[in-house]
Amino acid sequence: MDTLPELPLTMSYLQLNCYKTCPKQFWHRFLAKDCPAEVKTGRQNTGIETHDAIKRRFKLREPLPPELQQHEHTCAAILADTESQQHVELGLGCTNDGTACDFFDPACRLRSRLDFVGLRPAVACIIDWKTGKAWEDPFELNVQALLLKIHYPALETIRGFYWWLRHDKPGHIYDFDPARTWGVVVRQMQSIRFRIDNKDWPPDDNPLCPWCPVSKTQCAFKKDPPT
Repeated sequence: MDTLPELPLTMSYLQLNCYKTCPKQFWHRFLAKDCPAEVKTGRQNTGIETHDAIKRRFKLREPLPPELQQHEHTCAAILADTESQQHVELGLGCTNDGTACDFFDPACRLRSRLDFVGLRPAVACIIDWKTGKAWEDPFELNVQALLLKIHYPALETIRGFYWWLRHDKPGHIYDFDPARTWGVVVRQMQSIRFRIDNKDWPPDDNPLCPWCPVSKTQCAFKKDPPT
């Protein structure tokens, strides 16, 4: 199995996805670190509060606040599964050779925090609750499934889905191939290593440019967000 190259930061889905979106944005956000601090919008703060309330419902068995009662039937159905070992906010990491390690281990090179996992001896189900608009990108779940397989090698089947809280329904159910995902992550991190060594961070003009934290003085593709 190929190993992860040495990079000056521990990678996660956030960094990997940012690099896939735009190498230049990745450079400014995570290596140069010269972007302004993010200011949360009211909608983002509401999403964080909703996410935390769902987490407490599962982890601490706290009741949902009145404005989130529409999700209680789903939470109760998941909690009724007494045959699975349930984990909430499960932090997992691995070293560059794919060895399981703690989320905060200094040797950790890839990590993720899983919202919810239901574990049985050979089968696992991952749920990632989302508060935004429904838009499916299974790569985040694939990274989570990869780390879950590393920590629980006896697993034979790992499935997962996004739970779209705004619509109170699950998204597509995915079956994961951790070995394939490892290869994708290795190649992407090798590409980052190449760009670090060659100081080459090209911008990528894409639909997300208006919301990029990189300034207009740093990137010619920067655009104003729509009003």
